This record gives sequence, structure tokens and C-alpha cells, in this order.
Amino acid sequence: MNDSPDGLLFNMQRYSVHDGQGIRTLLFLKGCPLRCRWCSNPESQSLHPELAYNSEKCIGCGYCLPHVPSGVMSRGDDGRMRFHPERSAGQDLRCTAACPAKALIHYGDKENVSGLLDLVEQDSLFYARSGGGLTLSGGEPLSQPDFTTALLLEARRRRIHTAMETSGHAPLETCLQAFALVRELFYDIKHLDPDQHRAATGVDNVLILNNIRMARREFPNLPLTVRTPVVPGVNDQPETIADIARFVRDEVPGARYELLEYHRFGAPKYRYLGRSFPMGDLRLEPGVFLECENAARKVLHSA
Repeated sequence: MNDSPDGLLFNMQRYSVHDGQGIRTLLFLKGCPLRCRWCSNPESQSLHPELAYNSEKCIGCGYCLPHVPSGVMSRGDDGRMRFHPERSAGQDLRCTAACPAKALIHYGDKENVSGLLDLVEQDSLFYARSGGGLTLSGGEPLSQPDFTTALLLEARRRRIHTAMETSGHAPLETCLQAFALVRELFYDIKHLDPDQHRAATGVDNVLILNNIRMARREFPNLPLTVRTPVVPGVNDQPETIADIARFVRDEVPGARYELLEYHRFGAPKYRYLGRSFPMGDLRLEPGVFLECENAARKVLHSA
């Protein structure tokens, strides 16, 4: 595997039980073509390493100043540290070790296929007993197509069960190449209206919907779960969710459909990156998620 491409990873989560069968290891790949307003992993969006700063952890020692790239950190007139994320682009960001309070965060490490899968295989006993394995997530794994394909091929060679979470926003050939190598697929559909989809995510849904139709045609027996995050101001109307459920029922036969309830867990990360959380203070109204679940259930159980 020495000739395999390297990839950029921003997180690895072990012992997950929510993103595929059994106990799984999740690899979060950097890069995503969407800019969902509610994204809980904003550090995943860029295809480049990023530096972030948690001011709540900072003790104001200034020890980072000689170590960070020029201008990224400074001390204000009030003596408090200041973070300038716009000056970190293209810089060597391996400076987080210089922060004794761990207030500086580095998102994005270059990894190789063999080394990553050696780590994944450390939990092979759990996979064998539970039917688990490896799940690729992100970001969008298909934003690094060569690395994703190499990971899936090597995982198959090592007999590791593989799953992937995707938005489906990638060239059809890229999607089909990856889907042919996974044993389980999770696919997001956020809205059926292309204009509403673009307003919420930055891209329309034409490619996404076409790709899932073609994927189902090519891989009719692949275990497939379609997911929709129910997001306030985006798709939190029962009729909108019912339309998506109807699409899944009619266009993606045999797929499971599940809703994910909106949460704000990722909001602090925007602050760490020097950005504002696009959703502001919006929250789901009480009872709305249950209404949406009931609307989807009614469609899926109808003839």
C-alpha cells in the first residue's frame, strides 16, 4: 500500500454504534462541497488543515506567540489573546503543541491508508463479535475520492466490514465506484425542492437525487438508509418530510428512511474557527419532530 494516496482526516471515533451495524470505528474525512447552515462539523468543510482557538481554555500565557505562524495570535491592549484565523491559511499549523492549555486546535492531519487501517484493526475483536467494522464519514468522503477508494479497497482486502455516510454530491462515476465497495450506505436527502436546497446548503439537489436513483438501480441489494435532518426554517414541515418519504418509497425501493433531530452541538466550533453559527438561535418547536416522524411513517406505511 506504499503507493496509495494520502488523505486528510479531522477525527477518528471508536466504539460507535449509530452509523452501521455492530460496533464501529468512524473516520471523518475533511472536505465537503455543501455548506449546510446547520452543519455540526464546520471543521470538516475545508479541504485544507485549519487552526482553531477556544478562548475559554486560554490562560493568556502568550507561550504560543513564538510558535504560531506570524500574525495568527496576538495580544490585545487589554492583555487578552486574539485569534486571527484568516492569517493561518496555507501555514504550517503544527503549533498546537505549544499551547499548554490546549486552547489551540488543529483540524486536519495527513494520514495514509495502511496506518489508518492498522488502527482500525486494533478493534477487530469487537467487530467480529458484533458484526461491526469501519464507517467513512465527514465532511464528505467523496471529496477525497482517491483516498476513499483506496481505504475501501484495502479494508475489503483485510475483510473489514465497510459503511459510508454521504451527501451524494459528487460525480456519478465517483459515487458508483465507492458504493460498489461498501457493505452499507447512509445517504442524506435534505429537501426535494432544488431552490430550497440551494438556499440551505449552497448547492441544488439535482445531482444528489439523480445519484441515489442510479445507485439503487446499480446496487438494488445494498443495505441503504436515507436520512433527513429535520432543521428549523429549512424542512421542519410535515408535508415537506412526507414528500421526501414518498420519494424514498417510490424512487429508492427497499431503503430505510430515518429522521435526525436538529441539534446545536456544533455551534461552539464555529466560534473556535472565528465564524458565526449560521442558524443563530433557531430551534425546533416542541412537537415538530414527532409530527414529521408521523408524516413520514404514514407515507411509508401506505400502499
